[in-house]
Amino acid sequence: MSLLNTLNFHSTHDLTEESHDFVEVEYRLQSWGEIYAPFQGAHREHSLEARHILKEFPFKLFSVSIPIDGGLPQKLCLIFKEPHKEKASGIDSKGMHYRITGYFPEDTAKEFAAFLSLVTRRRVFAVGKTRENNLPLEASAHLYQNIHFQEEQEQKEIPPSYIYSLLSKLQKLDRKVADTFLLATKFYHSAIEMMFFESEFAYLFLIISLETISAEVNKDLKLEGDGDNKIEIEEFLSQRFPGWKKLKDFSENRDLLVQVLISKEKFIFKKVLKFIEVNLPEKFWTETEDDAKPTSILKFTRKLTEKERFEKKDLETAMRNAYRARSGLVHEGKRIPNGIVWGLYPRLPIDAFIETKTPTLLTLERVVSYSLVNYLAKQD
Repeated sequence: MSLLNTLNFHSTHDLTEESHDFVEVEYRLQSWGEIYAPFQGAHREHSLEARHILKEFPFKLFSVSIPIDGGLPQKLCLIFKEPHKEKASGIDSKGMHYRITGYFPEDTAKEFAAFLSLVTRRRVFAVGKTRENNLPLEASAHLYQNIHFQEEQEQKEIPPSYIYSLLSKLQKLDRKVADTFLLATKFYHSAIEMMFFESEFAYLFLIISLETISAEVNKDLKLEGDGDNKIEIEEFLSQRFPGWKKLKDFSENRDLLVQVLISKEKFIFKKVLKFIEVNLPEKFWTETEDDAKPTSILKFTRKLTEKERFEKKDLETAMRNAYRARSGLVHEGKRIPNGIVWGLYPRLPIDAFIETKTPTLLTLERVVSYSLVNYLAKQD
C-alpha cells in the first residue's frame, strides 16, 4: 500500500536532506463537501490562512477553492514526498526475475483521498498531478477516466491533529493489519464513488469492506464445541444446515458430526458482526441527524428517518438482513430491495417506499465509516 510506504518513509528519514531518493509532488483532489480546519476569524472566505487544512508533512492539504464561496466540488492541493520503491517483483513465465521500481505517487494520492473520505464522510477523489519537484505539470491520477455523478454535501470541519493522529496510528499498526485496513478503506471509497448510479454494487462493496477488515482483525474467531458455546454452535448449524439434528445417530456421534460440518467454515458473518459490535461508536445510536446526506436532501430534512435507523438491540438482525441481501445478489441474482436508496435523492422510485428490513445504503455507509475509524482511533 503506497500510503503506508510514504508514512513509513517519512517517519524513518530526514526528508530535509537532498540525498534521499524521493520526489515532492502536488496532486489536485476534489471534495463534494467543503473540508476545512477550525478557524477563529470571522470571515473564512477572505483569509489565506483559512485555506490551510493540513500544514505539516507527511501530508499537506490546502484548499485551492475560496472558502465558503468557492463552489463544489472543492478543489484541494495535496502535497507529499513520494519515495522511490519497489512495486512488484517475482519470476515470470520464462523463469526470468523481474522488479518494478519507481515513483508511484498516483497510488498514494488515491489512497489518501480514500482515507480522507472515510474519516470525514465527504466524497473526496484524486484528479491528477499538478507539480513535481517544483515543476508544474499535468498528469491524470487514473489510467482510464470515468466521470461519476456525485451529489453535493455540506461543509465539514476537521481538526488537523485528528487526521495526523489517525495517520500515525495507521503507520504503527502491524503491517498486515494496516494493509488490510487500507484495502477495506479502498472498498469503502469505491462504494461511495458509485453510490448514486450503481447503488446495489455500492452496497456490495460496503459489505466487502467489512468482510475484509473483520477477516484479519477477527481471524482467530472460532466456534468451540465445549462449555457455553455448545448452544451457539447448534444455533449456527441450524441456520447453516437446517435439519442437521435429524441425521441418523446424531446423539451418539454429535462431536464428530459437528467437527465435520464446521471444519471448513470461515464464520464470515460472525466475524463481521463481531467487528461492528466492538467498534461501532455510541454516537451511531444517539445521533438524530446526518450532515453527510446530499444537500438536495438536507434542504428538506437532516434528521435520520425511521428507515435510516435501527435499535441497538436489532444490530444483528439488521446486519444479517444486509448480508442476506448481498448474498442474494451475488449467489442468486436477486436484486437488492430498492428501498436502500432512501435518503439519496429527493425523488425516489415508487418501489423504494415498499417496506423492507434491509438497512439503507447511507445507513450501511455510516456503519462502515464509523466502525473503521473508531477501530483505528482506539489503537495505541
